[in-house]
Amino acid sequence: MAPIPICTTVEGYNELLSSRRSSEGAIQISSMYNSYVERIMVGEAAALFTIPIDDHVIVRGHAVFDTATIVNGFLYRHRIHIDRLFESAEKAGLDLEFLVSPDDKYDIEKQKDRIEDIEKQLAKAGGVKNGMIRFWLTAGPGNIGVTKAGCKTTLYGICYGVNPWMSSLSADTEMEPGWINKIEGIKECTISERFPMRGKVLSTMKSNNYLLNSLGSTEATLAGGRYGIWVDPVTDEVYEASVMNVVFVLRNGVLITPPYSDGIGKILKGCTVRRIVHLAREHLLGKEGQGVSLTEVITDTVVYKSNLLDTGISEMFLMGGDIHFIPVTQWDDLCIGDGKPGPVFKKLFQLLFDEAVGGTSPYHQKIEY
Repeated sequence: MAPIPICTTVEGYNELLSSRRSSEGAIQISSMYNSYVERIMVGEAAALFTIPIDDHVIVRGHAVFDTATIVNGFLYRHRIHIDRLFESAEKAGLDLEFLVSPDDKYDIEKQKDRIEDIEKQLAKAGGVKNGMIRFWLTAGPGNIGVTKAGCKTTLYGICYGVNPWMSSLSADTEMEPGWINKIEGIKECTISERFPMRGKVLSTMKSNNYLLNSLGSTEATLAGGRYGIWVDPVTDEVYEASVMNVVFVLRNGVLITPPYSDGIGKILKGCTVRRIVHLAREHLLGKEGQGVSLTEVITDTVVYKSNLLDTGISEMFLMGGDIHFIPVTQWDDLCIGDGKPGPVFKKLFQLLFDEAVGGTSPYHQKIEY
């Protein structure tokens, strides 16, 4: 067998890594925060954007994550993601006390403010005005044991440029008027029993354990879908897509989504679905005179697939990541509505788009570059 070459320098490793990532078309990271060394890394050297191999995010999957969206130089709805990161951290037995001084270790709001400040510094350092930030809070490096004992809890964050609305376009491309009306729907497939929904403990926190999500999405993709939809094969409950929440508009004018609230939900408390529900209630509920309206918005009732089919589904869409909003026009062999994105989807997406690019809502925070 061929001998494996030995690399003995960081420079040599960086050259190998940078070349491989470039040739494979890997994501281009603009900046990275690493609390383990308390630095923001910027540059073309791929080795800058790496983590220790003994970090428990790798060793045991002991980590949680969350995101932030950057639109036109503003953080958009970042604070709700920070809140959820702290909720996930508590469930995972992690904390972020190390981000502030010892005197402020119990001040959660100061810790959240520090995360926001890091987000702004990351975006500024990377020069990203349209893109995403992703944080991982991990049990940290230190050993390859089972528990976090002997490890140093660590926060990593990366920032990268991407068009918020369409990843195939460059980050700063302006969307043409009427582009929402040109969006085409996708086919989705029900994930089989081979890859069951994660248990409630993991599915209600944004943990780093997404193996079943990845396998379910892969299965759906091979069947012609995109993300896959989880439906309990025994109870007939509809849960969520592998990385997104799912919403249905029924023929009786009801908008319904599987419950996500604390205590009753078995799925992740999606940030985007909460905003969509709010927009639907504010702008579409009982608005018969404006052409597009809803009779009811339901978020606290278990959703059964058989009930959806009995009533009739006129629209179906997936959402996540603040601005990712995808119409589903075929579910397995079922044609949804007339096979095209519907009026409720278009109205809600327009409302979401206008709010995000407007930069004036309470959910925006300006980044000073």
